[in-house]
Amino acid sequence: MIRRRSLLVLTGDLAPTDDNRRLVSLLDELGRAGAIDPARIRVLAGGGGPLANEIAAAADLSAVRVVEHDEGVAARAAGWVHPSLRATGSLVDDLWGLARPGRRDAGRPDLVWIHGADAARLASTLPRAARRTPTAVCLPEGPVGLRRCRSIPDLRRVLARATVVVTTTDEQGDHLVDSLGVDRGRIVVSGEWRARPAASPDPRRSRRPDDVPDDALLVGGAGPIGWRAGTDLFLDLARRLPREIDGRPVHLLWLGTADRPGDDLRAHADVALRGQRGRVHLLDGGDSRDALANGVDLMVVTGREPPFPAAAIHAAGQGRAVIGLAGSGVEAVVPPTDVTAAVVDPFDGLALSERVEVALRDPRARQLLGGSLRDHVRRHLRAEERIGALWADVARHLARA
Repeated sequence: MIRRRSLLVLTGDLAPTDDNRRLVSLLDELGRAGAIDPARIRVLAGGGGPLANEIAAAADLSAVRVVEHDEGVAARAAGWVHPSLRATGSLVDDLWGLARPGRRDAGRPDLVWIHGADAARLASTLPRAARRTPTAVCLPEGPVGLRRCRSIPDLRRVLARATVVVTTTDEQGDHLVDSLGVDRGRIVVSGEWRARPAASPDPRRSRRPDDVPDDALLVGGAGPIGWRAGTDLFLDLARRLPREIDGRPVHLLWLGTADRPGDDLRAHADVALRGQRGRVHLLDGGDSRDALANGVDLMVVTGREPPFPAAAIHAAGQGRAVIGLAGSGVEAVVPPTDVTAAVVDPFDGLALSERVEVALRDPRARQLLGGSLRDHVRRHLRAEERIGALWADVARHLARA
């Protein structure tokens, strides 16, 4: 067994995103396996959010600190003096947030885990001893997500000195090599996994909006509202699907928060412009994925990037049918025998709507597909096995550091 390590985790915020829930699952499994010491985990977040409570299950909540980078007094004061000084003021805010005493100090960590591109800016605020600690950088973002990083210079600095860089696909690894100059020998590719359910899901608990009829057929989608998760493609699907199938109204539900400020407002406006108000429901991402999976008849994956359809994996693990666009990450959920039924060519909106409509008209086919996906996910995407393999790769790089 790998010795139990202490961990300092940097993350952009504690919002209920799929990437952050993946972090919670990672910490939980590593603690269970004895690879890390849960009492010696510290989490530094650049913004708050409801996931602080979930992290508390994997690490003592007293070890979670939030540095409100954009709202600091020093940043605002420096901006009043001159706009060019705002960045310096923000750095002072970060340093002050780090300096605030916690109720427990786990000492110098064995590893700094930087989760996501936006967390890279926090690395410059660490004490010198922590900056000299072996560093793992986990980048679930694809090329567009990386370009949106709020501080590309910080990201380049942490990548230059990182002991190991973790990504989710070979294509993302190629981008890191070609565009950001990362040494391919330091890249570890870790595929998707199914997070361990917190408890047995209650089939009576579902996330079905109050204004949806009880007999409605419900199509689900999830991810950050915006271009990367393909919310626009989901809304196009709503336009193409019939309003009723066999006398039952068809409603569509999307679970997620805005990818960028204003993306949610634009999506709500598009719903109205497409004439889908009252039929398409955009729900806040803080809602439970258990409840989403229990409430829908079918999940659809429309993502462009990042290719990690956590909600679809979760739904498939509960036996729900899943259909998605090739390249969206849905391939991880679908066994080879079901590719024809569940995977559609990218941007082929007509084929996607036809495939979804056929599934909605045939409850038996949905049940068979859902059962096949459930068996595949539970057999091949077990969190303890996938995370164990990832940590073994990380440990090999640490041993050579």
